[in-house]
Amino acid sequence: MKKFIAIAVVAMLTLTACSSGSKGVSGTFTSTARGMSEVKVTVTLEDSVITAVELDCSNETPGFGVEACQKLVEENIIVNANGSEFDNIAGSTITTDAVKKALDAALTESGR
Repeated sequence: MKKFIAIAVVAMLTLTACSSGSKGVSGTFTSTARGMSEVKVTVTLEDSVITAVELDCSNETPGFGVEACQKLVEENIIVNANGSEFDNIAGSTITTDAVKKALDAALTESGR
């Protein structure tokens, strides 16, 4: 009986330790950076994982920066990368770098 109680206590402590892990950061965070104009990034986190991204690149160069931002969102590039470690969009290096800088600032603001 003592052996059974000891095993039960160990099992309970193990389950408690596994389930008491700290949750990550959750919320929506926004930052801006300068590309050809101001680029605004709004990122949504759930348990420190990027679940959604909104980009305002409306004043970037049409045909290049604007389309680069659309591609980043439509193809879930930032969400899939879960950060700013993704390849630049060809022909839109300045805009892509601005998105990465603003994203990094928003993630820093979040405490992630």
